[in-house]
Amino acid sequence: MNHPSPIELAKEDPWQAENVAREADPANYVAVPERLTRPSPLLSPTLTAVNTKRRTALARDQAHRVDGKPLDYAFGFDGLLFKHLPMGFRVTIGSIDRAILIVDTVIKACETRGLRAFAGNDGLRIGFGNYSARVRISERVEQLHGVGKKPSTMDRSTPFIAHRPTSKLTLFVERLSALRNVGDKPGLPLEAQMNAAIVLVYRAIAETKASREYFERVNREALEDHQAQATKAAMVAAAKREIEQRRQDLMQEAAAWHQAALIRQYANQVASASPAPIAALQEWLDWAHSTADDLDPLAGRIDTFTPLA
Repeated sequence: MNHPSPIELAKEDPWQAENVAREADPANYVAVPERLTRPSPLLSPTLTAVNTKRRTALARDQAHRVDGKPLDYAFGFDGLLFKHLPMGFRVTIGSIDRAILIVDTVIKACETRGLRAFAGNDGLRIGFGNYSARVRISERVEQLHGVGKKPSTMDRSTPFIAHRPTSKLTLFVERLSALRNVGDKPGLPLEAQMNAAIVLVYRAIAETKASREYFERVNREALEDHQAQATKAAMVAAAKREIEQRRQDLMQEAAAWHQAALIRQYANQVASASPAPIAALQEWLDWAHSTADDLDPLAGRIDTFTPLA
């Protein structure tokens, strides 16, 4: 059974096409404000965690300095990578405020357009109806091999991999099993691509909807095929049982007919061997023939082939 691809279905989705076209209108341009005001309630856990981590990072930064300089980027205040913040933020401490502002702008813009933003088990999700897409933001970092010394080890001479922040942010939108993104580019910061990010959200929602409907249809058709096969198998089994039952009935009728014939033959043989007819003999012969008639299925079988008048 051939099925169209869920992605092909999503391209034909009128809801997606209408909303994507609306984002191309300059009148709907989404601008990122200069500062965070009245942040979305969804970001409250993130803001609380950031404040806590800032205090922790500052204390650790001061504790791991040598001659007033950070030991390495991984443990330095400017290079601390936030990996476990609520809503899936993965940025360094120097870019966290900008990242929160961008995500807050996306949330509010989507809610203005009738979409629903909520905290899912895997982070921030934006959806419409029963379908949603995961949205997260991340910062690209550069690996620095063999720089610094890991303070937590006894052997300070062992080099390890550290990371250097780049301040380049990327906004990811989950799209089926893949991630699509918009990010900082030369001459085009992420803040100028909010409408493109919202387009990715629309497409991800439409493809999620199409994918779920696709697999629901496939499962439904498979169930219908299974039920049809089960019904066919049941009909075949019933037909076999009917044939077997008719065979059994035939064998029973033949056995009863043969037994009736034997009784008649035996009764006739008794009558022939009797020297003279007597009342007791005649009574026995009548009973024997009556018993044979009761056993004989021939008359009843013939009646089944006789049309009604």
